[in-house]
Amino acid sequence: MKKYILIMAFTVGFAVFAQENTYLEIDKSDNQPAKEFWENIKGHCSKSFSVGFCNANFFNTLYYNNKESGIINSKVGFWATYSWMPTPFMFDFSFFYQGIEVNSSNFYPTAQETSCNFRGVSVFASFSPLLPDLGEFSKYVRPYLGVGLQSSGIKAQEKVVDGTKTTYPTIGAYGTAGMMWKTGVDLVFGKGIKYGIRTEYHQSISLKVPEAFNLFQIGFFWGGI
Repeated sequence: MKKYILIMAFTVGFAVFAQENTYLEIDKSDNQPAKEFWENIKGHCSKSFSVGFCNANFFNTLYYNNKESGIINSKVGFWATYSWMPTPFMFDFSFFYQGIEVNSSNFYPTAQETSCNFRGVSVFASFSPLLPDLGEFSKYVRPYLGVGLQSSGIKAQEKVVDGTKTTYPTIGAYGTAGMMWKTGVDLVFGKGIKYGIRTEYHQSISLKVPEAFNLFQIGFFWGGI
């Protein structure tokens, strides 16, 4: 836990540092292309919002076997992200939710009806590398790489009907928090306030633990520069 707190504190501190240094004077004695790039982005700090669909899968053998045998089946999930972007960096806070269909007779034999969900939040720090000049193409494609920390978990609930009252008590829960890396690309459209298509791939940094998973996201964003 202390390790995750230190990582999150470093991420926030780095975000503040990037914001403050966005307004520093640039050394104009350097080469011309680099000087022009930093002068063009100096002072730009924008925000964007994105929403879309996602799908998560775990790497452990038990999950794979249960999925192959039809005991569990992942539904399409959804995600939402708020991004703060002091160019060329991006710091974002995300939420995702995905339902999981369960064959109760195999998974929880004593339960009449079972539902599961996988959900979590994450904080990422990303960097958008400067691409070579590809003409008009460079204006519409924005790739990025990042690392972050996520807190997530799987929860299983049983449907209990008692007369006219229906409740969903939790019968199982498993935490899946850990560090992740991600890569993504924005296809940018519009002038002024930007909008476009955002795709991302997230993966646990350590694949040796049973809670390691990946997450694919695709959706729309608006805002930014």
